[in-house]
Amino acid sequence: MKLALIAFAATVAAGFAADGLFLSWNWPNAGTVFAVATMGAFLLWFNRQKNKPD
Repeated sequence: MKLALIAFAATVAAGFAADGLFLSWNWPNAGTVFAVATMGAFLLWFNRQKNKPD
């Protein structure tokens, strides 16, 4: 549960950071793109950890 909250907070932070950085470059949906990419990376990592052979 703790890792899920960290993943959520990192996703929100990535979205806000990307919005702040790329809005001036005329990319208004950058926050959404980066948030989805961040959560996708977390999902892949969690899945690999779960299926990792001992």
